[in-house]
Amino acid sequence: MFDIHSGIICIAEHALNGKLAKLVATQLEYDYQPDNEHFCGKKGDVLLAVVDGMLTEGLINFLLNSMEKDKFLEIAALAVDPDLENKKFNNVKIGKVPNNILQHYARI
Repeated sequence: MFDIHSGIICIAEHALNGKLAKLVATQLEYDYQPDNEHFCGKKGDVLLAVVDGMLTEGLINFLLNSMEKDKFLEIAALAVDPDLENKKFNNVKIGKVPNNILQHYARI
């Protein structure tokens, strides 16, 4: 899933082009749900969305409006809009790939 280039951890070429969602769901221990239109994984009351690009506030709001109000949302994105760094969203955890996966394994 990852390659190292000049000492920097990068997403491997084989993990792109639609395959990232399955790989992230597996790495973060979600039940992979390829047929769900907006969310690629589920773990209890938590839904997983993987963004193969830039996460924006508009996309977060879209995802929140696409799910039940009593659920939680974890978003794994390749890039996160810098304007979101200080914003808080109820029931939302935002992680940047690959850092969120490495942090997940550090907790295990």
